[in-house]
Amino acid sequence: MSHFIYNSYCVVHAGAVRVAQVPEGVQAQLAQQQAAESAGIAEAKVSVTMLTMAAIAMLAALAIGAGDDADPLASMALWVSAGLSLVWSLSPVRHVVERLDSALGRWQLARERAAADEATWNVALQDARLMADLARAMDRQER
Repeated sequence: MSHFIYNSYCVVHAGAVRVAQVPEGVQAQLAQQQAAESAGIAEAKVSVTMLTMAAIAMLAALAIGAGDDADPLASMALWVSAGLSLVWSLSPVRHVVERLDSALGRWQLARERAAADEATWNVALQDARLMADLARAMDRQER
């Protein structure tokens, strides 16, 4: 097999060269823009779904309320679910709920970590080797 043959075509894809030349900050910015666009599309789909659910619930409530032996509690429950679907489809309300959910998740994670640290500290009070390891780790962390 000969290794001296000259190839007249490019062996590196031009697109790969352009991507490699783009600074990392620009790549990160493009990735954030693409993520925001996909989140916007998902948000629009959720809004359409919620509005559809509200319309179906309202129609069902009207159908249940039209009968002679209508159950007022079922009709009221459908109207409430329709109203909640309409409110939930509004993006500011949804964003507030999402922020509260993420804050609650962070708080729970912090509590779990604090409980784990407390348990480790209690074990370290009984074990000198573990206490020495913790002291070294805290000393390294201060530097």
